Amino acid sequence: MPTYQLHFAQNFENVSTAVASEPHPLNTEFAVAKPIFVPSDGASHKVTIDVVNVERVITRKCVPSKSTDVFLIAHSINSSKLPFLRGDAHIYHNNSFVCKTSIGNVSPGDRFSISLGVDTSLHVDYKPVKKFYEQVGYITKGSSMMHDQMIVVKNSQNDPVLLTIEEPVPRSTDERIKVIFLQNSI
Repeated sequence: MPTYQLHFAQNFENVSTAVASEPHPLNTEFAVAKPIFVPSDGASHKVTIDVVNVERVITRKCVPSKSTDVFLIAHSINSSKLPFLRGDAHIYHNNSFVCKTSIGNVSPGDRFSISLGVDTSLHVDYKPVKKFYEQVGYITKGSSMMHDQMIVVKNSQNDPVLLTIEEPVPRSTDERIKVIFLQNSI
C-alpha cells in the first residue's frame, strides 16, 4: 500500500536542537534535531519539524445537490511520536506534490482526515428532478407526489473506485404526510 508523505511546517522563531518536549494543554514545544539558523529580523520563518509517512485510506465523497465535484479524502492515524499542530500541511505522494491543505490538532495515535481536493477522474451528472402528481381515493380524497432524481457517475479511471454519494431525503413535519423511499438503483 503506498503512503502519503505529510510535510508539516510551523512558524517558529529561535528554534534550537533536541527532541520533542512534553505537550501542554495550550501549547506544544518542539525542538529540532539539528541546529538551524533563524535570522533575528523580526519576520516569521518556517522550520521543518518532521516529515511523516502515514498509511492512509482514500475515500471519495459527493453531495450532488450542493456540488457535482467528487472530493478525495485521506483518512489516517498519526503514527508519529509528535502531535500535529493546526496549520498548513503539504501532501506528497511518491515524492510528487499533491496539494496544500490544512490540518487540525492531532495527538499521537489519533485518527484524522485531510481533504485532498477534487477528483477530476469522476464526473457526476445531477439530472433535473422529475415530479409526478396523482389524485388517489374515491371516498377519501388524497394526493400523491413522486420525485424522481437521477444521478449518473462516469469513471474515467481504469480501476473501480468506491464513491459515497449523499443525497438528502425529504422529511415531513406533518403527521398526515408520509415520505416513502421507493427505489435505490445502481
